[in-house]
Formats: sequence, C-alpha cells, structure tokens
Amino acid sequence: MPHLIYVQGGNTFWLHHCMEKGDWGEALVEACCDKQGGSPSAVYCGVSAGAILVGKSMQTACWKVCVTFWLSLLLFNDLTFA
Repeated sequence: MPHLIYVQGGNTFWLHHCMEKGDWGEALVEACCDKQGGSPSAVYCGVSAGAILVGKSMQTACWKVCVTFWLSLLLFNDLTFA
C-alpha cells in the first residue's frame, strides 16, 4: 500500500470522468480509509481538482459558470450567454 496518494489539479469534471472510467475511486477509499477501525495506510493529498474530487460536492468547480451568470445579469441585464 502507498503511504501518500498525490492527485494533481486540472479540470475537475475530466478528472472525475477518468476516475469513474478507470474505476479507481474505490481503490482510493480503500487505501485512505481503514474500515476495520485501525489507522489508514495512505494519506491523500489533492491539489485543486484533486482536492475538489474528494470533497462533499464538486459544485465549487462550477464557480466560473456562476460568475458568468451573475455578471451577465448585473452588468448587461442579459441572460443569453449564461
């Protein structure tokens, strides 16, 4: 078992897609979370998208869409490109 699992940033949704397609999500959980009450064998270190991926939700990765929506509404009073 590894001692450290480091997952770099990038596009959160692409990283999630690769995790699902490669079926390595369960392997991460098993490596980092001991289900028998002992201490976990690996520490997960995620940067940017790698951190978002293991959070409660990936909604924080949508900030750009939200900012574009509110700027278009407030500055241009136009929702056509949101």
